[in-house]
Amino acid sequence: MDTKGGTVSDTQSWELEMETEQPQAETQSDADSASTKDSITEEEFLENYLKFLVKSIAKGRPSSDTIVSYDTTIRLYLSWCRDNEVEPMRARESDIRKYLDSLEKKGGSKSTIALKVAGIRAFYSSAAKLGLIKKNPCRDIEDPRGRRRKAFEEQKPFKFYTVDQMKEVCAIFETEPPLVRWRNTLVICLMGVEGLRNIEIIRLNDNDVDWEEKSIFIRRAKKAEKICPCAETFQVLERYLKERGSNIFPEDGGLIPLLVSLSPRNFKGRMTRNGLRGIVNKALEKSGLKIKGASCHVFRHSCGTNLFRETKDLKTVQQTLRQTAASASIQYTSPQKQIEKRPTASLALGITKKDEDEKKIKGE
Repeated sequence: MDTKGGTVSDTQSWELEMETEQPQAETQSDADSASTKDSITEEEFLENYLKFLVKSIAKGRPSSDTIVSYDTTIRLYLSWCRDNEVEPMRARESDIRKYLDSLEKKGGSKSTIALKVAGIRAFYSSAAKLGLIKKNPCRDIEDPRGRRRKAFEEQKPFKFYTVDQMKEVCAIFETEPPLVRWRNTLVICLMGVEGLRNIEIIRLNDNDVDWEEKSIFIRRAKKAEKICPCAETFQVLERYLKERGSNIFPEDGGLIPLLVSLSPRNFKGRMTRNGLRGIVNKALEKSGLKIKGASCHVFRHSCGTNLFRETKDLKTVQQTLRQTAASASIQYTSPQKQIEKRPTASLALGITKKDEDEKKIKGE
């Protein structure tokens, strides 16, 4: 079970889709779904829950990664129910809390448990819409991260790495074999310099790179975008591909993964999320820069923060990170504004200035 979790928002795409949902009033479509309860039994629902669950998450258009994550979450929960003699369709809120407590005792982070809550809530939401249960037992279970479910929640300061700190992380790779060095360095460049999300990195394929235009095609669940990385990122990419070679076995559909795993069990197969996290966490620990409670997604926030420091242009940050809403980019201005503007300066009492003036009068 993955126990790593970040403290900042805007995590990987499937995490965003699994954010806790607000309970909503029953709509006409819900009522129509409920009318089908005679056509499906509890046993059929438990065997085919994923079919019904898809309609309840990400506005009915979840990515394949999101579906896999939800499926894994619910399978683990149903397994726990069997082991603890709890009938899933008769489960109470107290039963679900016992399950979540068991995850916490095993070392699950608050972010990980929050994703479990979202998955279980969606599972029971689907059952309720089908009329199989009267009330969602997970409805009132709060987000373990303590986040208030409000549209305009106050932004908390987040952590980020400076350019020099990211250089220190890359320096850790210099003693590795060339293929490992340039692959890992490329991961840091794509996250910390270009601002890519973890899921976007592992989804990259060889044919996503346009060498004439020096651009990269980014595949996302609902749309595709193009980025134009800096010259150095492309130089790192070229060195990595030179070491990797072209003897990569194509996946179904003929796609060749750009970033590959070097583990014996998945040698030169597509890099996984856990593989990417492992690379970054290991390097951060070796460099002494590991931030407690933060995932490697903090590099994307580092890109936004450092880019605003250099450009002072919020629009550039928004375009680089490919954020639809400008409000999502405003957070990157906060650290720099606090450092430069010192807003409380206007409230200063003038004590030290008075002391300095007195010393000048006395000729000290």
